[in-house]
Amino acid sequence: MVRKAAVCLGIALLTPASIVVGQRPAADLQQLGLEQLDPTGAIQLTTQWLDQRDPRLLAWAAFWIERDDQFQRVPQLLDIVAHYTSVAGGSPNSSNWTDEDAALLAVLDALICLHADVPASQAEALYAKFPVQALVLLSRSHEDTGEALLRILDRAQWLTDWLAAADLLAAKPPAGFGARLLRVISIDATLRVLDPGQDVLGEGWGGDCASSGEDGLHQNWPPVGGYRLSARQSPASELFATGENPVYLIRAPGREYRSRTQTAEECADRFDFVLGKRPWGLVTVSDLGRDLIGQLLGFRKDNFSLNSTLL
Repeated sequence: MVRKAAVCLGIALLTPASIVVGQRPAADLQQLGLEQLDPTGAIQLTTQWLDQRDPRLLAWAAFWIERDDQFQRVPQLLDIVAHYTSVAGGSPNSSNWTDEDAALLAVLDALICLHADVPASQAEALYAKFPVQALVLLSRSHEDTGEALLRILDRAQWLTDWLAAADLLAAKPPAGFGARLLRVISIDATLRVLDPGQDVLGEGWGGDCASSGEDGLHQNWPPVGGYRLSARQSPASELFATGENPVYLIRAPGREYRSRTQTAEECADRFDFVLGKRPWGLVTVSDLGRDLIGQLLGFRKDNFSLNSTLL
């Protein structure tokens, strides 16, 4: 059964105004305020725009489907996802961001808010460009998603992605999961060789991941949910994956059409994870792997440790 997710209610509580629609062109309707279009007019335009080639019109159709609980349209949205993943959505090296991608962002937002069940193979294919949305859809799938989540675990470049996939896998661990947890266990040491009287010099690195190169703002497009995962609970978050180190989901409506929203803190986490340093505040991915191993064995993380020996 399809139901609406609580995380999406913020945008659904908009009060639609009584704007009547005839056969008006899209340019005229912009002046009327498409966000406040009454449900009757929205249903009429949804019918006209859902199959349009114009990505902006498709995004508006997806917006109304979510806002007005047009559950009967979910199969059409699923067909759009299936077409996207079969044509372009499965390329892991694809980094360019198009209006078609932006429109699919609105489609995925509607499917998530309406709690639709997307086939696991398609949800996994979305991970290349829509990582958080892919994980959300996999977490709700009625299929066996173990292999898909293991592949995401192997390719994750965000620590929150890794932990979210690991927490989901820990609920029903497939073969090979334990080996992957052992693989991330490591002993990190930093050695400095100094001459007598030499001071310790600082070290560091720099970079920028705040801009992903995506188009971001889209004029005359509807608001869309921006998604991110966090290991830190906040008033705006809801629990996404349980475990010794749980993960929380945050959805922030806006008009930034990006595949994921991120904070400066997440930005730094990602650089460390990719570079192999892997600190997360005072926690490393090695610590997270250890905690998960203890969780599988039935131990709380405060009462579990691994004895490691340097050879």
